[in-house]
Amino acid sequence: MVNDYLAQDNKTQAQTLILAGTNKEKSALTKQIRQGLIEQGKLSQKSQLINILKPKDLDKFSLTQASSYEIGDVIKFGHNTARFSKDLYYRVDVIDSINKTLTLRDSLGNQQNLELDLYKDRTVFQAQTLELRRGEEMKFTRNHYQDGQKQINGQQFTVLGFNPNGQIEIKSKGKTQTVNPDALLYSDYRYVDTVHSSQGKTANYCIYAAGSGKSLTVGKESFYVAASRAKHEFKVYTASTNALGLSVEKSRGQENALTLIAKQQFNQLNQQLSAYAKSIT
Repeated sequence: MVNDYLAQDNKTQAQTLILAGTNKEKSALTKQIRQGLIEQGKLSQKSQLINILKPKDLDKFSLTQASSYEIGDVIKFGHNTARFSKDLYYRVDVIDSINKTLTLRDSLGNQQNLELDLYKDRTVFQAQTLELRRGEEMKFTRNHYQDGQKQINGQQFTVLGFNPNGQIEIKSKGKTQTVNPDALLYSDYRYVDTVHSSQGKTANYCIYAAGSGKSLTVGKESFYVAASRAKHEFKVYTASTNALGLSVEKSRGQENALTLIAKQQFNQLNQQLSAYAKSIT
């Protein structure tokens, strides 16, 4: 699949949406694609590391559980309180599972304890390091103001190069700007999406990496979402067409399906995908 994508010309690549079932599969595909682009000379040999924050997407229950946290996680509060500022980032230094508390250290070096059942208006991030190269295709991952500039979740940008002082030159919405690395704190590669995060997107061409076809992320609803992203051509790559056919016949839960597609389309979807599954088995 990766080789087929890399064999496309630049115009076709720009019009192609690649989908994976899980974030793990997304990361693996992204790594392979980037390596191929480096070998083709489309990404520069020179690179620069930046720090980014990836949301852990904890639900209300998980937010209060010590097991959901790791040393080094970063917490951002949604509003100011007597103990925490919405303008600061807090690093998790100590996790006390017995007392259900965290010891946090803010950006200024001050420590403060957090009882997990309190101050629930918070977002938890995993701190990661990302390698950037000239030519990198990126996106912002959160609505955020940085240095007076508004960043919109999903907004795309391209890395144009690096300055000797460590600043990064990017191009977004037709405008070129030079930013500090911390301006890209909420950003990520945009070579691959998960099926779930692709909702609302369309492209002329769509490639769906369905893996073995047996994953719990592969089902009638997810297959429909993936297939409906393509305007002109939809390709599926799988290790087993038989397993994929059986998975496509299954619903992974009608409750979830109805959040993905309109209710009136669901009965039509059952018939269409059942027919498709039989045709590939």
